[in-house]
Amino acid sequence: MQTSTQLSRLFYRMADDGLKRASGSCTRCQRPTTRRCTGCLGAPVYDDCVPKPAFYCSQVCQKVDWDQHKLECRKLQARKALDRAARLLQAIIYRIRLHASPIQFKSVRIEDSNIFLNGFQFDVSDTQPQLKPFPVCLDGNRSLFEAV
Repeated sequence: MQTSTQLSRLFYRMADDGLKRASGSCTRCQRPTTRRCTGCLGAPVYDDCVPKPAFYCSQVCQKVDWDQHKLECRKLQARKALDRAARLLQAIIYRIRLHASPIQFKSVRIEDSNIFLNGFQFDVSDTQPQLKPFPVCLDGNRSLFEAV
């Protein structure tokens, strides 16, 4: 169980950026405020159900409301953690692909929703395909790299 001091440190922070500076009504007493629960702030939305932001005018209101908010907040914290893990894995996979690609080609072009690999080479007789560095013909275009 978390102590109220831990809750204060984890969730009751003044916001510095625009996303956190949104205004609303205190979840408990309905007073106008700009302070949001930072524990669940910025959680990605995976479905049509967008979570209602939790605003608090004071630590007292937040502590009193914690039993009501805790379940939703923890779900949203889990979403944030999963999103960070997915982004990290994606970055790792891109880095591996950059240095160890199973495909080789000379250039890329996109027409409508189709990606064409020009000069694509695939040796059917090769039973042990060699991984080679990713062809660096994409001119730093990350979205094209991701598509390929």
